[in-house]
Amino acid sequence: MKQAISKRVLLAAVLLMVVALVAVGCGDGAGNNEGDNNQNNPGNENNEQTTANQYQNGTFTGISTANRGYVEAQVTIENDEIVEVVLTEYANTAVAKDENYRYEPWEPAIAELEAAFVENNSSEVDLITEATSTSNKAMEAVANALALAEGFDGSFDGTFMGASQPDDRGAVGIALVTVSGGDIVEVELSEVTGDGEFKDEDYTYDEFHEAVEEMPARFVEANGAEVDIFTGATGSSEKWMEAVAEALQKANVQ
Repeated sequence: MKQAISKRVLLAAVLLMVVALVAVGCGDGAGNNEGDNNQNNPGNENNEQTTANQYQNGTFTGISTANRGYVEAQVTIENDEIVEVVLTEYANTAVAKDENYRYEPWEPAIAELEAAFVENNSSEVDLITEATSTSNKAMEAVANALALAEGFDGSFDGTFMGASQPDDRGAVGIALVTVSGGDIVEVELSEVTGDGEFKDEDYTYDEFHEAVEEMPARFVEANGAEVDIFTGATGSSEKWMEAVAEALQKANVQ
């Protein structure tokens, strides 16, 4: 009888030890799972979340649409901050305005606009009353530069001005190219003499005037800058092709 009781006590003790070991094992497993869950939990304080910059670092050039000339903006960005803006305004003859420009409020307006873009860290600034047209063109140019800094790879809609290099007489071909959805929809051509004057109806070379009328349709039809030269106006044709190519580049047409 005593021997039977001893066996039962021994068996009970063994069972208790087994249960204890199983409990310890389960506890360790739960702890490991909890650790795994913490590692995979995106809300864990050890996980670092990084936010990508809106703009790329560097200097980006934006061009406004043409309205009696245009504005070019070189915008330098560092860590999403506009750190410098350099504005250059061109007259409708493709000549850059400088300190000798006859309108006195223009030069201080340019300096004020450049500082305002940096201070606001934006393409939106207050218009300068004495230079409303320049202000609007500058804001558009800076906005286009910022779009390029964001990675925009499409084309800008609107009318953009292109100019050729001067020929041996100093004459420059001018093209106003209207772009919509990456396509040329309208072209207006002109030419400026070495004296800075537009060739107009008083210019006596008939083939030039005929080319001015016919060449725009060729550019629209070709939807590009490469077209046939107009017979009798070879020099003007070549300058206009160069000017149209530059206008398309300013519109970011690939």
